[in-house]
Amino acid sequence: MERTLTREQMEAAFEDAEGTLRLEGLTTTSFFQTVKARVLSGEISIDEARGEIDAHYEAKARAARRGYVTT
Repeated sequence: MERTLTREQMEAAFEDAEGTLRLEGLTTTSFFQTVKARVLSGEISIDEARGEIDAHYEAKARAARRGYVTT
């Protein structure tokens, strides 16, 4: 089921997520920033973004298991 959030709620959720990453010593990727911008612009939903992110990292994991380096 798709959730409906305001732009302000989405921005706050992204800020929280990015803050958590920074606390862990991590940073976001350009891929994440692109997906975030698409969500905030209304181009895709949060659920669609989650699917794209999952697919992206699953593909990277498959490539790593085959010995390919991806960025």
